[in-house]
Amino acid sequence: MSYTVESSSAINSKIEFDLNIVVEKVSTSLSGVHSILLGGGFGRGEGSVVVENGEVRIVNDYDIFVFVKEKNSKILVREIELHLKQELELPLFDLLVFEIGNIPVDQFLFDLSRENHLLYGKYPEDLIRISSFYKPSIRDAQILFHNRVSAVLEMIFMKEIALQQGTKVVLACVDIHNIINENYAVKYADKVECAFGGDVPQIVQDALMFKLKGIKYNLDKKKVVQYLHSTFSDLYLNSKCDNRFYYYLRYFLNMQFGRNFLKKYLNIITIEIIIFRHSTRFLKLAFRKLSKLK
Repeated sequence: MSYTVESSSAINSKIEFDLNIVVEKVSTSLSGVHSILLGGGFGRGEGSVVVENGEVRIVNDYDIFVFVKEKNSKILVREIELHLKQELELPLFDLLVFEIGNIPVDQFLFDLSRENHLLYGKYPEDLIRISSFYKPSIRDAQILFHNRVSAVLEMIFMKEIALQQGTKVVLACVDIHNIINENYAVKYADKVECAFGGDVPQIVQDALMFKLKGIKYNLDKKKVVQYLHSTFSDLYLNSKCDNRFYYYLRYFLNMQFGRNFLKKYLNIITIEIIIFRHSTRFLKLAFRKLSKLK
């Protein structure tokens, strides 16, 4: 079983050690666990690690999908997520819990249905159905776009995970372009090939190498936001934007951080403010994340 593009016994041993901890914690802490799957980059065999002085270090995160037969407290799920993030010493950790029979049909679960590793229990039949009939739509591209708004804010304001979140934004833009062009792919290398062929922009090349091999690069936050802006233009070419969101964001920033903060980040925020204008729910989520950074 391979979790990375440059697999070795040392890398696989480290990852499997971590995953055993995850399975033990999740299966004994949550009620009615039916199955636990590894998705994301590691589930596709494209996880990002680096080896420094003989020590294997996870660069990004594990995407753990848990399917349960009964509802569990969201607070409990977040507590488990935080515990595992700290125990495994990861910059990020995603624990996604779904109730059997009430599983949403979306791009993320479609990806999981195509590429995954079963860690515990029986494979969910709902994923088999999703894999057989689902096709990512423009609506999925819009949802993906708005989900990445919070990643943009984290890239700008949280230095310790800026590279991970900036990379996530860039590769999400590649996904969005592929969905628009009805040319969607699941694996990272295939995504980039479908989107650009042999003429890959440098910002995408850098993001891909960091995602696949953990090769760090100089993150240009302004270029990332500009790339997201151009993606927005393609996605909402004929849409009318509501300027109330612009004033809402300015008011929020003034109230939370004062005018000095607004002056400091005015060049980033006002130029690309259009990315915030289409979804009140995701906007409020982004604001809650931002308000914790005081």
